[in-house]
Amino acid sequence: MRYRSNPIKFSMGFLLASISTTTIADGAYDYTPGAIKFDKFNFQSSSDSKGYVQSIDLDGDGDLDLVITGTTYPSSGGVSRGGQEGKILFNNGDNSFTEAEGDTPPSDTAREFLVHDFNGDGILDIYIADHGYDADPFPGHPDQLLIGTGKGFTDVSARLPQVAGFSHNGAAGDIDGDGDIDILSLNSDRVAQELPYLLLNDGQANFTMDRSRLPASLVDLSQLKNSYSAELSDLDNDGYPDLIIGRNQYTNLTPTRIHWNDGQGNFRDSSVTYLDEIDVFSNLETLTVIEIQGLDVDGDGLNDLLVHAYNADGFKGTSIQLFINSGSRQFVNETIKRLGSAAVNPSSSTGVPTVATALDVNGDGIRDLLLQNSSGTSDDQLFMFEGTGNGCFEAITMSKLSADTETRYRLAQTPLVSASEFGYVELTAITSNGQSKFFANYVPITITARPVIENSFHNCSGKLKFTVKLDSGATYTSDFSLLSTNPEIIVQVDVATIKEVFDARAKPGVFNGATGKLAMPELVVDGQVFMRNLEFVVVDAEKLQFKLVSYE
Repeated sequence: MRYRSNPIKFSMGFLLASISTTTIADGAYDYTPGAIKFDKFNFQSSSDSKGYVQSIDLDGDGDLDLVITGTTYPSSGGVSRGGQEGKILFNNGDNSFTEAEGDTPPSDTAREFLVHDFNGDGILDIYIADHGYDADPFPGHPDQLLIGTGKGFTDVSARLPQVAGFSHNGAAGDIDGDGDIDILSLNSDRVAQELPYLLLNDGQANFTMDRSRLPASLVDLSQLKNSYSAELSDLDNDGYPDLIIGRNQYTNLTPTRIHWNDGQGNFRDSSVTYLDEIDVFSNLETLTVIEIQGLDVDGDGLNDLLVHAYNADGFKGTSIQLFINSGSRQFVNETIKRLGSAAVNPSSSTGVPTVATALDVNGDGIRDLLLQNSSGTSDDQLFMFEGTGNGCFEAITMSKLSADTETRYRLAQTPLVSASEFGYVELTAITSNGQSKFFANYVPITITARPVIENSFHNCSGKLKFTVKLDSGATYTSDFSLLSTNPEIIVQVDVATIKEVFDARAKPGVFNGATGKLAMPELVVDGQVFMRNLEFVVVDAEKLQFKLVSYE
């Protein structure tokens, strides 16, 4: 199977226009972990501690590569050691890796990678948001910029402002419409010279710091409502990315908010929309958003918002809320409908993933959401969201994968996807005989399709999926929209979803072209047979509309 990947925020910054098709999945899948492969690969490093890690497609070949940073972990009497050597590894196409040429990330405590072509040469570059040593006196650390060469990367961090801030997050987008990618560095300090700032790009990856375009709530100490998360995404389709700022702990209940771009690259507190968040932890003051991703979930051409948060009281619990863009700058929280209740779990035994990566991992043509860096091992810890179509997902938890705690620990780390293999990897650092190295413990995952449910109702989208045999003998699947339920049930074929199938189907419906009747043996809802021997009749041949006339 060829696993094809497309990022939502592959890198927490590389925007995907749409992650969903308008068709419903034919069936579901099982994900079976194999035995842990200890020390699957390793690479020497001068860093004795592993920091933030993320899998990202850095070269556009569809495989997930790896960005690994070094760090200094707080300890009794410890101090920052400054930037530590990381590694960038290219996937060879089989989840083995080759070290990238050139420079490595010189990070202290990286929190986010923004991957874009910042200098317009057609090769992806990496911006690293870095907040520095994570303990008193919180000295901060400058962010970094690595320019891609095609075979590796060159460190050009000297082009950036040398601000040793607490940069917990960032975002990227062409805010002023001049054709290049600008950057937001979201520092969370309360020190004037270290407040958030924009980096305006000249097209060659040379940047000018600018705070004048940001709202006062981010840059005015007297009005400050700082945050750990931001996104730049065009939410009203005017061609300019808007600024989304996440709710932060103990900021007077200020919700996650959208500052609308005025078309000149300016964002103001006077032009803002607040999102209606679920109070997952029974105290909105502790709901702390750590990541926001702009993506078109339901395929309607409007970017929606996926918002990750934890409980600041203990830094645990899971909140992944989905806000559907209904147009006219309006958003509806459809988390439960589209992701399920597992997406908002207050239990301290779970951890929220730092990012979701969109790719079709099971080969059904519908992108799934692979979750990275969640760390939990409980039964209800999220592993992934399996795409079921029409912007809907089934939550896959650890209870459905493995009972082994050691296996679960690796499955909560970093996904690896290549042309031939899918798995999750735990990266760590060790030092032996004076030599440090990053090494990987890996869990391969086998994907197996469950038996196809041929005729079903899709609760999330409210659509039907039927398998129908025609007079010619050919068999097709198609989605049907439910146009009416009262006083009559009327359904209509979604023409764009019609697909011929060549494998044998046990319970197809039969369409009689002479009588215009469609006979379906059964309808399955939530895994159970809900109706039997359904009979439909054509009521509008041109629009392919059918009326239900009888059932058992």
